Amino acid sequence: MYEALQIEERQTGEYGWCGYTPQGLQKFRSPKWALAFCCSAAFVQGVIVNGLLHYFLPMIERRFELISTEAGLMTGAYDIASGICLIPVTYYGGQRRAHRPHYIGTGVIIMGTGSLIFSLPAFMAGPYKQYGFREICFFGIEHPLVKVPCNNCHKLFWLLFFGNLLHGIGASPLYTLAVTFIDESFPLETASLYLGIYYMMSVLGPFVGIVMGGSLSHIDGDFLYSVSHKSELTPSSPTWVGCWWLGFICCGLACYVFSLPIFGLPKELPETSIHRASREEIHTEPVTLTFTSIKELPRAIFQILENFKFLFITLGGCCEGLIFSGMGSFLTKILQQQFGLGPGEQAIFMCILTVPSTLTGIIVGGWVVKHFRMNLQHILIMVVTLMIATLPCISALFISCPSDDLVGFTIPYQTDNIVKQLKRKHLLLNSDCNNGCGCEESYFNPVCGIDNRTYFSGCFAGCLEMNIRDQKKEFFNCKCIPKEKATKVSGPEAYEGACKTLCPSFPLFLALIFIYQTLSFASLIPSVTSTLRVVHTDVRSLAMGVQWLMGRLLGTIPGPIVFGAAIDESCGYWYKHLDQEGKKTCLHYIHGLMSRNLAIVIFSSKILEITFFSIALHLAMKSQKNEIE
Repeated sequence: MYEALQIEERQTGEYGWCGYTPQGLQKFRSPKWALAFCCSAAFVQGVIVNGLLHYFLPMIERRFELISTEAGLMTGAYDIASGICLIPVTYYGGQRRAHRPHYIGTGVIIMGTGSLIFSLPAFMAGPYKQYGFREICFFGIEHPLVKVPCNNCHKLFWLLFFGNLLHGIGASPLYTLAVTFIDESFPLETASLYLGIYYMMSVLGPFVGIVMGGSLSHIDGDFLYSVSHKSELTPSSPTWVGCWWLGFICCGLACYVFSLPIFGLPKELPETSIHRASREEIHTEPVTLTFTSIKELPRAIFQILENFKFLFITLGGCCEGLIFSGMGSFLTKILQQQFGLGPGEQAIFMCILTVPSTLTGIIVGGWVVKHFRMNLQHILIMVVTLMIATLPCISALFISCPSDDLVGFTIPYQTDNIVKQLKRKHLLLNSDCNNGCGCEESYFNPVCGIDNRTYFSGCFAGCLEMNIRDQKKEFFNCKCIPKEKATKVSGPEAYEGACKTLCPSFPLFLALIFIYQTLSFASLIPSVTSTLRVVHTDVRSLAMGVQWLMGRLLGTIPGPIVFGAAIDESCGYWYKHLDQEGKKTCLHYIHGLMSRNLAIVIFSSKILEITFFSIALHLAMKSQKNEIE
C-alpha cells in the first residue's frame, strides 16, 4: 500500500498554468507555499467582508438612507450566496478527481468582481452634497436650500446587495475546500497548528480593513468631484460620509493578483495521499456510500446528518455564527451610539478589541489541541468550558455612556416659558426661538451649546452664523441658547457634535469584550478540529459544506437581521421621509433599551450553543464508552 501511495505522490502534478511548468517554479509545490497562497486569499476576504464592510456600514447606511434592518439584509447577502453555493462547491470540489486549488482561485476572482461592483453605487448616486440641509437659521427665507431626495437609493441598495452576493459566492471555497486542502497537506500532529495560522490570517484581514477604513473615513467620499459639488460637512460631522468605496476597489484588484499563484498549485501536493491515509484510522463513523453522481447528493447529505455528533457540533456553531455576524456588522454602530465615538476612535478601539483578542484566542486554542494531543472528548470539554466562561462577559453590553439629553426631545427648550411647556403633551423640536427657521427634522447634526446641552442641529439651536475652524464648525448668535448662559465675549455659542459626557466605565467595557473575544476564538480551532474528527475522510469536504450551509441558514444570515431589528427597536426618534412613502430613518437611540435588546439576543444564543456542544460531548463520551466495552 505504501508503494502505491508513493506512486500516487509522484503523479500529483507540477506547479504552473496551462502546461507552463518551468522548473524554477516547482519550489512553490510545497505545503507551506500552498498555505501562504491560501492565507493571502483568506486575508483579503477578511479585509473586504469583516473589515471594510463592517467598518463602513454606518456610513453606507447614511449615504443610501438605509435602516438597520436593510443594512442587516445587505450584509446577510454574503451568507445567503455562500450558503447556496456551499453544497455544490463542496460536493464537486471535494471529490478525489476535483482540482481544489482551481475552485479556490475561481472563488477569489468572483470575490474581487463583487468588490468592484460593490463600489459602483458611489459613482452612480452622484455627489453627497445634493442632499443638502439647512445648517443655520434663516429667518424669513422659506427655502434657502433645496433638498434633492435620493430617488435611486432603492435601486442602488440592490446593487450593493448583489456585490455582497458575489463576495459570498467567491468566499464559499475558502473555509471548506481550502481547510481540507490545508489539513490533508500536513501531518495529523501539526495540522491544527497550520489551520490556526490560516484562520489567524483571516483575522488579520479585518484588522487591516479597519485600519484602512479609519484612514479612508477622513477622506471626502466626493473628492473626485469638482469643488463646487463638494459638501461642507467635516469628518467630525455625524452625517459625514468618507471615501468608503476606494478600499473595495483596491481589494477587488488585489483579488485578481492573489488568485494567480493559487491557480498554479497542482491538484494534490506531495505526501497528501500519505497524510490522508493516516487519518483513516481515527474515524469510527462508517462510510457506506461512495458519492460519484449528483443524484446521490441527497443521500450523502442525509448520511452526514445522521451523525449526531456532527449535527450538534454544527448547531452549536450556528449559534456562535449568529452572534459573530451580528456583532461584527453593528459593532461600529454600537461604539458610535453607546459611547459617542467618531470614525477615527472607532477604528482604534475596534483594533484594540478584535485583533489582539482574536489572534490570542486562535493561537492558544490551536496550540492547546496540538500540545496535549487531545482526543474528541477532551476537545469538546474544552469548547464547553470556554463557552460557559464567556457568559459573565455579556454584561459588558449594559455598559454605556449616559444618554445625551437632546433639547426638544428629552428636555424642553430653556427659552420657552413654563406655562407653554406645561401645556405641551410632548416635547417638540420646534420652539419660539427657532420659529420661522424652516429647520429640517431629517438632518440630525447635533451641536453642543455652551449651556452644555445638545441641540438637534445648529438650525434648531436658532444659530444665525456659522464658521469652520480646523475642520470643525462653530455657531454664533444662537437664539435658543439662554442669554444668561451665552458668552459675553465674541466667541462661539455652540460647537459641532453632541456634548461629551463622562464615561468612566468604558475601560471596563473594553476589558469584558476583550475577554469575551479571546475565549470565543480560543474555541474556534477546537471546534473545527472536532468537526474533522467526527466524519470520515471521504466525506469531509462535503461535511464542511453542510456545516457551513447550516451555519449560514441558522446563524450568519439571520444574525445581522436579528441584531438590526434589535437595534431598530431601541430607536427613540424616527424620521419619516415625506418624499418616499414608508421610508424612515432613526435619528436618536435609547442607550438602555439597545443594551437590553442586544444582551437578550446574545445570552439566549450562548445558552443554546452551550446546550448543543454539551449534547455532542455526551454523545462522544457514550461512543468512547461503547468502544472500551
